[in-house]
Amino acid sequence: MTRDVVTAFPDTPLHDIAGMFEESHINRVPIVSEGGDLVGIVTRANIIQAIAGARPRLEVSVPDATIRTRLLDELKKQPWAHAHRLNVAVSHGVVDLWGFAEPDTARRAIRVAAGVTTVNDHMMVEVTVY
Repeated sequence: MTRDVVTAFPDTPLHDIAGMFEESHINRVPIVSEGGDLVGIVTRANIIQAIAGARPRLEVSVPDATIRTRLLDELKKQPWAHAHRLNVAVSHGVVDLWGFAEPDTARRAIRVAAGVTTVNDHMMVEVTVY
């Protein structure tokens, strides 16, 4: 046992705790509250489990031209989309839509069909004048 206990707080990043293991040649770090109460313990095994569980994201970016082509092809299949009244631009995976769309439902469906995280909707609602 040691008198100089190395401790960490609940919000201490894991990489800092791993550094404590190496610097102090220890296998466990008690986690204490601001008041000094013990709230847990992090072990070397916990660090290994965290690393093993953190699978890297496989990010495969689809070329902008492919995103645009797929979106337009899908919209051409949908009679409600009126693809001929839309202009689609894609830059760095972000879709910008211009043109005319019917109110809410069609607009939302067109944005969903884009299949990307960010869609900038510049479309205008077509108003029928009698």
